[in-house]
Amino acid sequence: VLIGHSMGGLVALEVAPRLQDKVIGLIAIESISNVDSVVNPEAMEPFYRALEADFKGTLRMAMPRMFSSQTPEKMVQWVTDNSIRADSIMAISIARDASLISEKDLLSSAKIPIRCIYGEYGDLHELHSRVETNSKYADYKAVLIKNVGHFPFLENPKETNKYLKMYITELVECYIVMDK
Repeated sequence: VLIGHSMGGLVALEVAPRLQDKVIGLIAIESISNVDSVVNPEAMEPFYRALEADFKGTLRMAMPRMFSSQTPEKMVQWVTDNSIRADSIMAISIARDASLISEKDLLSSAKIPIRCIYGEYGDLHELHSRVETNSKYADYKAVLIKNVGHFPFLENPKETNKYLKMYITELVECYIVMDK
């Protein structure tokens, strides 16, 4: 079972078909958007230019938006402090490249069950339409953890682990049944 957070979920989707029978499922945390909703990569260009001009300052402004309003400030600060230590050239390049990925193509080619865990913060997640849309392209299910943002495993590890265990159990049991 491959597990990936954020861009790591897309990496797992890319890798899964290459590993063929070795992967029985994928769990993505805060990854895989509504795949019929295509974002124009050019729309992100002002953000990338801001990162190039002031990587640390731009991240300090952007990172708090990735959390629930209920997330302790100390945690937001810790994640932000660690994020600004990244190699800016590499981070910006990876982000730009990720915006060019066709999530729909990746989801369609996975041929394994896809399970997702999302955080509920702001109006960013429309879980029901996402499940309905993405289920057209794969065996796709998702859950939503309330009052957490982009880092549910930090903000509510108990709930995140509950869903990870549930999905891993489901995927393994499904594999055992199919393997017989």
